[in-house]
Amino acid sequence: MVKRSISEEICVTERRSYKPELILVNIKVTDKKTGRAIDDADVQVRWGEGEEDHSDATTNSKGIAICDDVPRRKVVIRVIANGYAHVAPTVDLKSEEQPIKIELDKRHVEGTTPPPPGGQPVSGTLLAPSKELLEEPFGHVPMAPPG
Repeated sequence: MVKRSISEEICVTERRSYKPELILVNIKVTDKKTGRAIDDADVQVRWGEGEEDHSDATTNSKGIAICDDVPRRKVVIRVIANGYAHVAPTVDLKSEEQPIKIELDKRHVEGTTPPPPGGQPVSGTLLAPSKELLEEPFGHVPMAPPG
């Protein structure tokens, strides 16, 4: 049997029973370009091995979500809002000031072209139709060869 001093026993007992302090986490979600609050965004604060533990909330009209019973440690904050790119930054709650500010970018949908800035027409070179197209009968569309 190994003999330990009383101070060693206390340290071992404290390490076994140590649980991180649980806190409320305030998260403010805004549009990166305009700075406006984003309401109805889903917010998940995840921690633990494989991020299996979590607390969920939805932002209010001021863009604020409050997650409770979150340990004061490093966590991943996942934010999903309609029309915005999803984000999942890692945040150290031991040092981060609250509210934690998360800015979202508008989502770009593949295959779409954004409107011209300021509603100005897009400038460019107009191309004249080829001689072959001009000689085709009206209403006839040439077909591409198969393959």
